[in-house]
Amino acid sequence: CRGADMILDDPDPIRAMVVISGNPLISVGQSARLQSAFKALDFVVLVDIYPNATSEVADYILPATDMFERSDINLAGLGLQHDPFVQYTAPIVSPRDERRPEWQIMGMLERALAGEPFQEITEDPLARMRHMLRRSDIDLDDLEEDVMPVRVLPRRPTGEFFERTIQTDDQLVDCFPDTMADSRARMGMLFEALSNEPPSQLKMISRRTNYMLNSWFHNVASLKRPSQQSNPLFIHPDDAESRQIRDGDRVRIHNEYGELEVEVAFDDQLRPGVVAMTHGWGQRGSLSIASKHPGVNANVLLPGGLGSYDPFSNQAFMTGIPVAVSQV
Repeated sequence: CRGADMILDDPDPIRAMVVISGNPLISVGQSARLQSAFKALDFVVLVDIYPNATSEVADYILPATDMFERSDINLAGLGLQHDPFVQYTAPIVSPRDERRPEWQIMGMLERALAGEPFQEITEDPLARMRHMLRRSDIDLDDLEEDVMPVRVLPRRPTGEFFERTIQTDDQLVDCFPDTMADSRARMGMLFEALSNEPPSQLKMISRRTNYMLNSWFHNVASLKRPSQQSNPLFIHPDDAESRQIRDGDRVRIHNEYGELEVEVAFDDQLRPGVVAMTHGWGQRGSLSIASKHPGVNANVLLPGGLGSYDPFSNQAFMTGIPVAVSQV
């Protein structure tokens, strides 16, 4: 992520930030530098349903509606199912207090910035979806009123996919177009670097759990069960033995980007050479539950700035991070 660079080092720096349903001060590499950058901004507004580490430096926190207070359509995953379908979900309860949908908050801010009257927006948020569904003969009004508001979309005829989708002159899939030439060169350097790594090199990956999703659940008391009150470093017993580390020991995990002190937990399901941590922890401040069970922010071990992401896809490097682990 180049966020800190664009605030602190750019000759024409970013001066204000609107953060929507995000927590970059925990979720982004080099978070300490990014926190300094956010404190240098003239203005920060956060739109979210939870307070978090980023809200600690925000000038305003605007409460959005949650999944039970707003209507939704599964637009993001519409074309990803084996049988594509459209599902409408109506709000179950009215928004509490002054909560508003994110689109409405952003629309009101946009009007205010343009000098227009700051008033409620009444436009139909599903207008684009209504237009898209007309081609499938689906009336969204009917869908909203139906007891079972789901419609399976018609399947395309077999064999039509490539004819409609592939737009190259030769009608073939180009697996390595010229636009990826730089990526090809970087890939070669990466393979060379990997081949020169010592056999004892450890790589850190992100560990998934039902008790933490990104950093959203850190302040939820019901999810802080006895076995889920921190985020230990999971390591294969063979890697631990070679470093004279015992299950439950406190260890130092470090690399060129940062370091942490954390408890170790053995996991023989990991491949030797791989360690794993759940990210999203490390929040403190005014978050009452999170402050009692802070854990550590694994993302301080991630790179930041130039070279910390793939320039072709803009995907940050967040897994397979080289680390060293030693006794405290």
